[in-house]
Amino acid sequence: MENCTRCKAAQAEDEMILAELAHSENRGIRSLFQQLRDGRKSALRERVVEHVRERLSEEDLGEQVEVPGDYERTITNKMLPKDVEECLECCIQQGTIEVEKGQIRITPKGGRKLANRIKIKLEDLPKRKTGTHKIKDLDYGLDLATSSKKYEIGDAYQAINIPKTLIHSLERNAIEDNHSRISLQQQDIHVYERTFDTRMCLALVIDESGSMGEDKRNAAIDACLALAKFKKTNDKLKVFVYSAEVKEIPVWEVLNISLPGGTTDMRIALQAARISLKQEKGDKQIYLITDTEPNTENGRYVGFEAAMPGVKREVWRCRREDVTLNIVMLDERAKTQELASQLAKINAGRVFFASPSNLGKVMIEDYLSARKSIGATR
Repeated sequence: MENCTRCKAAQAEDEMILAELAHSENRGIRSLFQQLRDGRKSALRERVVEHVRERLSEEDLGEQVEVPGDYERTITNKMLPKDVEECLECCIQQGTIEVEKGQIRITPKGGRKLANRIKIKLEDLPKRKTGTHKIKDLDYGLDLATSSKKYEIGDAYQAINIPKTLIHSLERNAIEDNHSRISLQQQDIHVYERTFDTRMCLALVIDESGSMGEDKRNAAIDACLALAKFKKTNDKLKVFVYSAEVKEIPVWEVLNISLPGGTTDMRIALQAARISLKQEKGDKQIYLITDTEPNTENGRYVGFEAAMPGVKREVWRCRREDVTLNIVMLDERAKTQELASQLAKINAGRVFFASPSNLGKVMIEDYLSARKSIGATR
């Protein structure tokens, strides 16, 4: 393939093409070629059409066609799979995609670029006012602030500000006894104030069953990329995809994974997330993104009524192990909304009713809000 000379000048177009590939269910070169020939408008199609136009011009074929409409059809009919692959060369050279045996795979570098693109779109989120929040005293993230306060019963002795305590003792004794000596009293003791910067451990559990259409699936992928970009460095993000089975995958691999669809085993998905979070320290949260009710257990279709008891038991186990379950429901049916509310009530978690168009915003707003609530100082 020839090196693309437009890479620097067409950076924005490259990002649009990368996003288009990320949201394409079938990433085979021949499948893309067929979609582009069918006339679906896109940034990639415009680039391929221009590429074919230049090739035809070099072959002097353009002079044989005088009617613009016929010319466009000629270009489309003369499009070849190699034209598509050659127009992806910029992305290949930039390391954002790989092509192996005619299949396109988005690389971690491509995932980060897409995450940056999504982050820019979401950066204008309205800032919420914060009030007082209850903090969990966890074993992770306890830091000493630079400021001090007088000791109160219950303060940790290891937080004593020794230099300030000694100075106060000397000053008090100098005033009371006119002697520069140290004899400690409670009023002399000062302790560093404590800053809680608790770690968050997030498990994003994405429904990949047959009910999740292209728009919902793409919205869930974008939400995952947005969380990966917005999260604090010390926070952890785990990603699970499930239908009748469940897989834990690296964050950026969410762009390439594809389950066979079909039925929904919600219990096994929640179980996998709970077990994975069990050894982590921090504030543990599961975000379950779905649009349907469970109907499968242990790989066997059993229907909603038979599947629900197992799901409820698993939700209760999450609560017992201090894992908060947040349900993001992408469906407006009364049945699914009632299901989400019931499960969140068992776990004392939250429910969000979202649409594909606002899913990313809902997820990031909640994460940032939760981040503030556990990052308080006392």
